[in-house]
Amino acid sequence: MSINYLGKILSSGLPTQGTDATGEDTYATVVTAPGRVTHYASIYCVTQDAIVSFDGGTTDHLTIAAGVQHLFSGLEIPAGAVIQAKNKTGGANYASMFIAVW
Repeated sequence: MSINYLGKILSSGLPTQGTDATGEDTYATVVTAPGRVTHYASIYCVTQDAIVSFDGGTTDHLTIAAGVQHLFSGLEIPAGAVIQAKNKTGGANYASMFIAVW
C-alpha cells in the first residue's frame, strides 16, 4: 500500500473503531460504521467467543473465537451500520471486544 493511499484512508476518518468491555447475552453496540460502505473488518475478543452483527442485531453475521485476531475482507457493511456483539454462549461473557471497519 502506498503512503499516499494510506494517507487518503486515514484522512477519510477510517478505520472506524470501537470497544466493548464486557459481553452480554443480548446484542450491545460496539461501533457505528462510517458514512460509506466498508469492506474490511478487524475483530478481536480477549476471552470467550462472541457473535457479531453488522445490521443492528438482526442477523448473526460472524462468530468470533476468543484470543484470535480476525481480519475479514470482501464484506459489504452498509454505510452507518450499527455493529453489535453478544456472547456466543449465554452467561459466558466475553471481555474486551475490539472492532475496526474500513
